[in-house]
Amino acid sequence: MDDLAALIIQKLREDDGPTRGMVALASWWYGDERLNVVVQPVLRNGVQSYNILKSFWRSVEVGNIRGCGWTNVSDDKMSTFQPTIPVCNFETIEQAADFLMAMGKSGECPYRGGVYSLVIGKNNNNLFRVKGSQCETKGDVLMWLRLMLDMRAPIV
Repeated sequence: MDDLAALIIQKLREDDGPTRGMVALASWWYGDERLNVVVQPVLRNGVQSYNILKSFWRSVEVGNIRGCGWTNVSDDKMSTFQPTIPVCNFETIEQAADFLMAMGKSGECPYRGGVYSLVIGKNNNNLFRVKGSQCETKGDVLMWLRLMLDMRAPIV
């Protein structure tokens, strides 16, 4: 019986870590400042939860962003920005949505209110180049986060 329990625990842990699907990038920017918060679904012992990762970029790191916009920032330049760092983990997607809404009201946020841009996609630099959906309510945020769970990369 102990061997069976150990085997079950081992199998549950095989998939521990970030899931292979999509992440959500919530961003707020104004001028040359940008706050990025990534919601990353993860598995631990067979249970899904949501890591929150965060970075803050300033004009010093980006240069003349007003002239070129975020869509034109190269991968080389992005590699010089502050990386996203782990902040916390939430048990439910509703808690992650609450966190994103609260970040939109925080003093750290360069653009106040709601979520300025919410993008779903593979966790790479292209996410940071997209202006996503503006979400005014928790319901808007939840709609996108729930879609994230169902989405996966295209089959090529």
